[in-house]
Amino acid sequence: MGKRTAVRLITVLALLLVPVAWASISLLTGAVLLGADRLSSLDPETEVLDRTVRSAVLQAGEVCLFLEHHRYDGGLSYLRASSLRSSLSASGWEVREVAPFSPFLEKTGVWVAFRGRERVFVFLIPLKDVGYVSFCQVR
Repeated sequence: MGKRTAVRLITVLALLLVPVAWASISLLTGAVLLGADRLSSLDPETEVLDRTVRSAVLQAGEVCLFLEHHRYDGGLSYLRASSLRSSLSASGWEVREVAPFSPFLEKTGVWVAFRGRERVFVFLIPLKDVGYVSFCQVR
C-alpha cells in the first residue's frame, strides 16, 4: 500500500468516526451542515422559526410545503455559510443570493436553491451565540 493510499484510508476512517452531532444532513436538500444539529418539532425555537420563515416566504408570494431547521450552537459564521453553499452545490443545487447574510450585524440572509423543478428557500439566521439555517421547500 502506497503512502497516498494509506493517508486516504486513514482520512476516510477518521470521517466515519466523527460523531453525528458534529454535522447535520438536510432531508430536503441532502446538504451537510458541519457543526449543526437538526431541530425537532419538540425544540422550543421550532415554532418561532416556523412562523417566521412561513411569513417571509408568504410575503414573497410562496407557500412552504416542508420546513426544516438546523442550529449552530457556536453561531453562524461566513465559513459555515460558505461550507453550506458548497455542500448544496455538490448536491446538485444552484444557489442564488436574495438577501446578503451578515453574522456581525445579525442580518438574516436568504438564498433560493434550484435543482430541476425543485425550489428551496434557505434562511441564514445569525444571533449572538447561536445561528439557524432554515430550509423551506416551495411549489
